[in-house]
Amino acid sequence: MEPPAKGLFADRIDGAWYWVCACEKCLGTGKTYNYSPCEAHDRCVTCNCTRADLTEAPWGVQGGWRCKPCQETLDAARKAEALAAAEANGHSEDDCVYTSDIICPYCATKQSSDDRHESAHGLECDTCGGKFDLEVEWSPSYTTTKARAQAQQKGPAS
Repeated sequence: MEPPAKGLFADRIDGAWYWVCACEKCLGTGKTYNYSPCEAHDRCVTCNCTRADLTEAPWGVQGGWRCKPCQETLDAARKAEALAAAEANGHSEDDCVYTSDIICPYCATKQSSDDRHESAHGLECDTCGGKFDLEVEWSPSYTTTKARAQAQQKGPAS
């Protein structure tokens, strides 16, 4: 059964079924994600266009969704800002050698290191789109403990 309007869900109250508003914005809950927005609140968070105006899939973002043209504009602005900052700070590939973070050699933004335990080729920067190779370097570290049998004694066996 489909609800009579977008943003409603069926709820059983005192033994009877009712259509109840599920739109977080209408309810004023302050939640950052609205999983069942009503028609009035199902809009791009940037330009306010409706889903009917979309020609491509939107990007899910905090507070709702963003249409592809708005996301592309935002991405282009972030890219330009990052590249300008890197140039102003004199960023070079030398700044990306033996670092504890994965740094884009083009725009100097920190990249996600989640599940990056092996070297990889042809990665793409999330900010500027520049292609780069990643070499993972491992530094060994060691831990020693007293042998269990000797730990019972006060010192090494004579």
